[in-house]
This record gives sequence, structure tokens and C-alpha cells, in this order.
Amino acid sequence: MRRDDRLVDLLFAMSKALGYSFSSEELRRGIYHPQGSADREQAVLSILDGLKKILTGEAAFPMAVTHFPVDPNLVQAQSI
Repeated sequence: MRRDDRLVDLLFAMSKALGYSFSSEELRRGIYHPQGSADREQAVLSILDGLKKILTGEAAFPMAVTHFPVDPNLVQAQSI
């Protein structure tokens, strides 16, 4: 059984338990789409778009240096 079929079965069972009258075919055609799934799909698309921009050189990783590690021995050696 495919993942999509399992999702349809789950949504169908949930709709019946909650008193909705969606048929399995309606759910398979996408008449109902859970908000969490839509949010996840949007996040994935946003991540992929950002990664594409970085890999193609259209954008760079934003960076902010907040701390420089300091080794007192290296500081001493540089001041001589």
C-alpha cells in the first residue's frame, strides 16, 4: 500500500469520527488538505528554493561572527 493511500485511509477515518462526509475519492483528489501538511510542504519548498539560490550563487549563507576563540599562547607568540 502506498503512503498516499494510507494518508487517504487515515483522513477518511478521521473525517468519519469527526462527523464529516468526505468520501475516499474526494480525499484522494485533494478536496481536503490538512493545514500541517500544507505548512510542511511550504517549508520544504522554501528550504529548497534557498538552497538552490546558494548553490547557484544567487545568495550566500548569512553569517555573523559573535565570538573569536583566543588562545593566550598564540597571542603571546604574535606579540613577540
